[in-house]
Amino acid sequence: MDTRTLARELTRARLEELEKMRKVLYNIQPSLDEIMAAQMAFQGRIDEEEARIYQLMADLFEGGTVQDGTFSFGVLLEMAIHNLNA
Repeated sequence: MDTRTLARELTRARLEELEKMRKVLYNIQPSLDEIMAAQMAFQGRIDEEEARIYQLMADLFEGGTVQDGTFSFGVLLEMAIHNLNA
């Protein structure tokens, strides 16, 4: 294969590869949109829950201080349930 033919074939092959990449990108776009929507909804829920927790902390510990979180949420929840059952 001469140099000119090789260059032409390389160019053609690269265009085919670029078109394949474009098709893959096009095909994954709907999935990316769904993931982004789920991420935004999840972030919104986290933000709302965080705001509620800060408000609850302000209401419960008004004028006082909250101790450093030495227990995990799960442990504290278990302790609260135990106290309610006692």
